Amino acid sequence: MTLSRRLGLLTAAGAAVALGLGVAPAHAETVLLQESFTTAGPTSGLYNKNLSDNAVSQWFFGRPTASNATGGSGAYAVFDSEFLHVNHPGNGFSAALVTPRLAKPVGSAVTVSFKTRLDLTTGVGRDQSWVQFSVDGRKTWHTAWYKNLTEVSTSTVNLTLPAAATDANHVVLRWRSKSYNAGNWQVDDIVIKHA
Repeated sequence: MTLSRRLGLLTAAGAAVALGLGVAPAHAETVLLQESFTTAGPTSGLYNKNLSDNAVSQWFFGRPTASNATGGSGAYAVFDSEFLHVNHPGNGFSAALVTPRLAKPVGSAVTVSFKTRLDLTTGVGRDQSWVQFSVDGRKTWHTAWYKNLTEVSTSTVNLTLPAAATDANHVVLRWRSKSYNAGNWQVDDIVIKHA
């Protein structure tokens, strides 16, 4: 047997041993959803969902009185309860920006990245922001990221969703905000991947 054939056998044997030990081939990352927003709204299938009794609760896409403060540029999504309260007085507002159902292979991890500007100013329990996911057709929501303290901050958030998302064959995400007349939350450059 030639050396090259011996090396081939060794390589094949090594691969067999590696697979026997549970070492799986690496998966390339695949983009499930990417959204940078336009002033007309999302282009990726994201949609508004009103979660309050107030009929006007919603996310807006750009706002004439404020620029993009997320670290991104151009249009953005904003849940602006101060604006809502001034124009539609009420007892509070709640809405979510929801993705469509995103199909993925079982066993592939889901990562989420987005730019954000938080302006939560009314204290514990009053202004709240969540990133949540569902793997059962939006019946149950699991929280992956949560803010509820007085905070003014700009950041890029990078998340890896927990095992419940990895083990599913699809995922739905939402950016949920609840506020009592003062806070606002800007979001831009959302990227959701699986690998």
